[in-house]
Amino acid sequence: MDGTWNLTSLYISSLDNLSLERLDVTLFSSLTSLQELNVSDNKICEVPPDLHLPHLKELDIRNNKFTSLAFVTQFPSLTDIYIEGNPIHVRAIAFKRMQGGGRLF
Repeated sequence: MDGTWNLTSLYISSLDNLSLERLDVTLFSSLTSLQELNVSDNKICEVPPDLHLPHLKELDIRNNKFTSLAFVTQFPSLTDIYIEGNPIHVRAIAFKRMQGGGRLF
C-alpha cells in the first residue's frame, strides 16, 4: 500500500464542526461520486466557483456565514439544502436549476 486513498467511490462526507473557513477545491477534486456533503457548524461564507460535484444531492451548510445561494446552480443534481443559521438573502433565481423541485430546509 502506497499511502494514497481512492476516494472516487465516496458517497457521503461529513466535515461538520471543524472551524473550516473555506472549501478547498483540491480536497474535493477526487470525490466525483459524492452525493451528500455536510459542512455545517463551520465558518464558511462561499462555495468556490470551480468546485464541481456533479452527483451532489444533499448539502448541509447550516450555521455558517453564507449570505447567498447563487452557488446552487453549480450542482445540477442538488435536491436538498439545509441553510438554517446563515445570514442568507434568498433569491428565487438560485433555485431555478435545482432538479426535482429542490427542497430548502
